[in-house]
Amino acid sequence: MTLYPALPIQAGDDCYRLFFEEIILPVPSEFKPQIILRNGGSDPHFFDNLMNPGRTLKGFRRIEGR
Repeated sequence: MTLYPALPIQAGDDCYRLFFEEIILPVPSEFKPQIILRNGGSDPHFFDNLMNPGRTLKGFRRIEGR
């Protein structure tokens, strides 16, 4: 299973946090995977001009700490 958010341009930290809490976090308890792989690319960073999602370092830390 792959989960990739198709979020709007400049979605920002709060939108990503909501996606993480409402979509990502419930998946392991429902599907009980043996392994979880996470791709830690730089696409969601606010300096990324192609995707331009508006994420900040503070937003990254908030999710990574969970």
